[in-house]
Amino acid sequence: MSQQSTSLGSCLHLRTGASFQLEESVSADVIWPEEDYWIIGRELLLYQLIDLSGVPGNLRLKVLGQKVRQFSPFEQPGHCAIHRDDAAMVWMWDESARQIALNALVERQSNLAGHVQKLRPLPEALLHPCLEHGEVTQTCFSGSDRQKWHQNKLVSSQWMPSSVAAGNMQLLAEPWGERKSVGFFDERLLARGGVLVFAAIILFQLGTMSRLLWASNELEQDLSSSGKEVSEVLALREKVRVMKKENGLLVSWFSTPSQIAILADFDELLTPSTVGIVNWDYQNGDLKVTVEDENLDNRAYVESLSEGVRFSEVGVEPGIAKNTAVIRLKVVR
Repeated sequence: MSQQSTSLGSCLHLRTGASFQLEESVSADVIWPEEDYWIIGRELLLYQLIDLSGVPGNLRLKVLGQKVRQFSPFEQPGHCAIHRDDAAMVWMWDESARQIALNALVERQSNLAGHVQKLRPLPEALLHPCLEHGEVTQTCFSGSDRQKWHQNKLVSSQWMPSSVAAGNMQLLAEPWGERKSVGFFDERLLARGGVLVFAAIILFQLGTMSRLLWASNELEQDLSSSGKEVSEVLALREKVRVMKKENGLLVSWFSTPSQIAILADFDELLTPSTVGIVNWDYQNGDLKVTVEDENLDNRAYVESLSEGVRFSEVGVEPGIAKNTAVIRLKVVR
């Protein structure tokens, strides 16, 4: 195995520790990917195919993060998700253990510490060929991975400590799939991003409303001081009516809460924190939310949401799927 001329090297993370490509501690038969990664061995990964059908696109990252925390036993989980249709193929790992291995490698390779610390985590499974349909057992750096595929999605993945025949491991020059999300899911960053977007919309609309009000006042002054003929006065009067109508629409817009604000209030009031949002449907002041919780507590949902000044007529009914409930309420405008 030789160092790539365009690369500083990848790292391979197994239970025994992290190996650096430049240390040549892995078999010479291994072909490293063209881009540098922190490759997490299959033995350190948990896999789950997560169904996101029925979840609005703007809520999928939030729901995916909640699902990762539910399925992962790690206190500090890292994850890599590849989205296919209405599902996400998700590999999870213990990020705190990865940081320990990272620090140990930095001590050995202090001259390349900056490079190693910037490496992007990559599940080993993404360097093995994928299937459209069928079952296959992939030879891994350690052990093997028994996989079942259906319609281009990895339905199940089971790691086994024993390997298939030696020399059968196939690695891709670059990982397959489009990685939609890698690393940690931070709801606070998502919330801050939503607040910034909402603030930008508010500022834009305030500027538009100010310009309309100024133009309306100008027309009012022109009308009151006009000594022109009746046809000109009528034309000004019509413009004033149009301006007032547009102002009324803007005032109505500001009096109606946005779905971003409604979601923020709903998420803050809803307890316990283990509750996941499965479906969100808001129409003309009527909100219907399907939630999932292993320990459903309809009374707690009603009590917590009724405390909010924005919501009224809170009701809960059983959901269709297991461990789900449907919350219906009115949004106070």
